[in-house]
Amino acid sequence: MKNKIAFMTTQVLILSACLHTASAQIAMPPRTLSNVDCLANQQNPQKIIYGQNGHMFIASMDLIEGLPTKQYGDKIVAISHNLEGMGIKLVVVPVAHKGAIDYAQLDLKNPAQKAFKPLAIRNEIRNLNSYLQKNGVAVVNTLPALDVNAPAFWKSDWHWKPEAARAVAQAVARVVNALPAAQEIPQVDFVTTLTGQTGLIDDSAYLLRRMQQLCGTPMVSRDTTNLYTTSRVSEVGLLDDDLPQIILAGTSYSEAPWNFDGFLKENLKKDVENVSVVGGGPFAALTNFLISERFRENKPKIIIWEWDTSRFRFTPEDDSAWQQLLVSSRTSCESGVDLLTSTVIKLSSGVALAKPTTEFHDVRLTFSDKTINDFQVIPSSGATASPAIRIIRLNTPNVTPQFFMALPPSTSLKIVIPEWVKGFDPQGSVVVRQCLP
Repeated sequence: MKNKIAFMTTQVLILSACLHTASAQIAMPPRTLSNVDCLANQQNPQKIIYGQNGHMFIASMDLIEGLPTKQYGDKIVAISHNLEGMGIKLVVVPVAHKGAIDYAQLDLKNPAQKAFKPLAIRNEIRNLNSYLQKNGVAVVNTLPALDVNAPAFWKSDWHWKPEAARAVAQAVARVVNALPAAQEIPQVDFVTTLTGQTGLIDDSAYLLRRMQQLCGTPMVSRDTTNLYTTSRVSEVGLLDDDLPQIILAGTSYSEAPWNFDGFLKENLKKDVENVSVVGGGPFAALTNFLISERFRENKPKIIIWEWDTSRFRFTPEDDSAWQQLLVSSRTSCESGVDLLTSTVIKLSSGVALAKPTTEFHDVRLTFSDKTINDFQVIPSSGATASPAIRIIRLNTPNVTPQFFMALPPSTSLKIVIPEWVKGFDPQGSVVVRQCLP
């Protein structure tokens, strides 16, 4: 192992020397904190690029010019309508991402950055908002609030500054407080105070951390953030054991140290329970909450659903996640029936077969092996098999090994674990449950 590491190190050193020689031949500028780069970054799918004034961007995320509104807009509408049928109002907060707001910090001498059309992605965000509004979904336009605070995002990270988070929280409060459901929630006064400052470093400076890992860039903080704390100062008609009736289901934008949940409490004048998931994209927090015991036993009146538009993508993985979220917004499957004489299907050689006696549509699959995150389901009706449906769990935190899916009318299904999924328990089990409304 040591020899292998030494060999790899030698390769890297030789490559570094070659790059240095090539750089000298084409008279590259001196290697500084603002332009250090390397082959490992250039070949990375999430290539980091340098804008002006030390600002860093991820090309594949920040320079996008389209959104999959046609593919997923109807699913957001359906999720909202499903929740409304349970007496819950969904408020969608698509946070315009860094490239759509801080485009003035791009380096127009760079061909890729010069070719980027920020007005195109801003129009796509407006189109998404307009589509949702026309279909009865409460949605917050984050563009004005972020524009006022531009540059609203950190030089060395893709997240927003607390001041931008506060401006968006104010915009969210205007939408939420206008809802009839908000009038039924007790008022609680909160106050936010500035408690200090700190330099962004380590995981809070994600782009800088990635460049250190890929290219050896020094971890010298480029950003200093204000730290805010929000605390309760008074309450009216609220009992100690009352659970908040407003849920924040968001991403890392809704977590520390940006204090988005605190700014929401202050501007809403209502308590908020934060169930956000760091690294969860648009799906993890809301899906996890909808299938939680908390949701089953004490449904909130309002859910604020925050996600940034750079994570609104059209990929097989995202398509699977949207399908699962849509089904989980219809039912938790607690009212259901297991579709087997025995509730356990053995995953012998990675294949399982269920033969229920009735046709079914929405189902929940629960694996005993929590490492399984990629599989196919092949439904059949009689002797006719439908196309395989691939189910993928995104590489995000999950509180449960459960999967939800909508099936065509079927009387049997086969579950296949692909060959590339290694290390799962071939003697494990899966329970397939038909979901009832």
